Amino acid sequence: MFGRGAILKGISKNPNFRRYYNQFNEVNPRTVRVDYLAKDITIRRYPWAMWIAAFFFIASACYVAFHLITGSRGVLITDYDKHWWWQYMLMIIFYTIGSCFLMASKIEKVKICKVSKVLSKSQWYPFRCKVKSKKVPLENIESIGVVRRGIINQTTDSSYYKVEVKLDCPPHRLDVLETGSLLKAKRRAIMLMKFLCYQNFDIEVRDETWDGYRPREKSLSRENEDRDDHRLLSEEISDSQN
Repeated sequence: MFGRGAILKGISKNPNFRRYYNQFNEVNPRTVRVDYLAKDITIRRYPWAMWIAAFFFIASACYVAFHLITGSRGVLITDYDKHWWWQYMLMIIFYTIGSCFLMASKIEKVKICKVSKVLSKSQWYPFRCKVKSKKVPLENIESIGVVRRGIINQTTDSSYYKVEVKLDCPPHRLDVLETGSLLKAKRRAIMLMKFLCYQNFDIEVRDETWDGYRPREKSLSRENEDRDDHRLLSEEISDSQN
């Protein structure tokens, strides 16, 4: 959103804001309910935003086409009897944009099965009749966390969150269930951790956002520890020089 990055950049320097921000983005594991006796758990993500955008553009194109055909019945756009070239071009552009949204939309499903001991990730493109799937044995899962990605600078904030499953084998991590809400990403991560009988629900949020020029990677949950390590290292260097 335009200007959001600059506003948050200035407000986030306030320690009170950081404390309240972290408080509202914390999830109580007790509020996340999971059926431990179930054989599997499935979490789905539907592209509602892309479907709504596609419906808007296709409906607009159908409206233009209807009034081009019926002629004088049009009430929003006049001069249908002349059939200017830009009217047909506008209809084609709306149809193209709406079709692109539909073709790019995908339904993501993450499933953990205790019987087969496999975590599976599938992406179904309903308007392309295409399915992509990956399977990972549960024994190769090291930890589950949240990763933040996107572009953040003074005028842009296009960040989003994904649940990150770290593996001890290639590809070494699996990113699933994209969302724009940190709270929702943490809830989904806790659901997977509870189903796998984790005891510690301290979720690490890794920052992979960048400003459009160079990427940066930082752990939000270990920000203070990194700062302390940097301070200790500076003190050791200064002592060695003395």
